[in-house]
Amino acid sequence: KPLLLSTGMMTVSFLALLVLACLLQLPLLPHHITGAGLSVLTAQIVLYAIQYTLYFQLQKQAGPVVVGQIGSVQAAIGIPLAMVLFHEIPSLPQLAAIALVLTAIILVNQRHTPRPKA
Repeated sequence: KPLLLSTGMMTVSFLALLVLACLLQLPLLPHHITGAGLSVLTAQIVLYAIQYTLYFQLQKQAGPVVVGQIGSVQAAIGIPLAMVLFHEIPSLPQLAAIALVLTAIILVNQRHTPRPKA
């Protein structure tokens, strides 16, 4: 199963990095981390694990075309969010990219009705 395989891959990667950090005598946590910082880090880990699981569920249900659009959609959503939250001014290429992404989404998701055979 893909979810089990990717979970195993991430676990092996974590263990390899842990061994490397121990061999190089690197600190596992920053020296100045507080309880609040550790809480935020833990929350991020939990949320990432949930997001990762939901991503695989989406991949299974929606199919490869929809999953392939996710990165473009994230970028197209990120630009307006940056405008609202950080008062960013988008460039003309960014606005054109948003228009292209929206056009692609519309074209890919159109339902095609079969033509009647003559």
